[in-house]
Amino acid sequence: MGAWASLRTAVAFLTRLPAGSDGDGPRLAASTAWFSLVGLGVGALSALPLIWLPERYAALVSILVTVLVTGALHEDGLADTCDGVFGGHDPESRRAIMRDSRIGSYGAIGLWLLLTSRWLLLSDLAATPWTLAAAAGFSRTAAVLLLANQRPEALPDPLAKCSTLFGGVTWREAMVCFGIAAGGGWAVFGSLTGIALCAGVTITASGLCGMFLHSHLGRLNGDALGAVIALVELGCLAGVAMLSGS
Repeated sequence: MGAWASLRTAVAFLTRLPAGSDGDGPRLAASTAWFSLVGLGVGALSALPLIWLPERYAALVSILVTVLVTGALHEDGLADTCDGVFGGHDPESRRAIMRDSRIGSYGAIGLWLLLTSRWLLLSDLAATPWTLAAAAGFSRTAAVLLLANQRPEALPDPLAKCSTLFGGVTWREAMVCFGIAAGGGWAVFGSLTGIALCAGVTITASGLCGMFLHSHLGRLNGDALGAVIALVELGCLAGVAMLSGS
């Protein structure tokens, strides 16, 4: 599959933009190499309100842009993961809770914490809006690293929509994705400090989340990946905000 078709598949899978079908099987696996590029684009769009609008409204509109472009894909994943991880008593019951489309108390609290934290961080980073693009690029990379590092016994139910990704993503896709995220980080920060910080958050969070999710869910699923993306993006923003304030 050509690079353009692969990129379109990544756009269709991660956003609600009119890019065609997200495909399945090897097509989806190959498209993961472009996940960070899609993240950079989503982050750049979400950064525009921070540039154009008064500070009082900019962070709120930026979050709204992100939600509209992605269809709240990662926020929904975080809410479902919170419900499952904290509401179940074993991996099977947790996965069953996550399959329920209704949001529970843990999911509502997790979603509120995520959006509130993002709003506060974006308000602090209004002077450096393109940080949002770098954070979004690295956060999608964390998901690809998790997919590439999955054990064979951790493959999900083949009926799950994301299951075709899990067995086909290789370290080649992960490294290409990471390289694109690092290139985007260089364009944003212009130095190794910001890149190193976001890369460190990405690699550390990917490893820790992988161990946590494996022990609590037994395997990854689409909701868990969405939760990781949302949390890593938040971590990158928090790291840059602390670095800027030091």
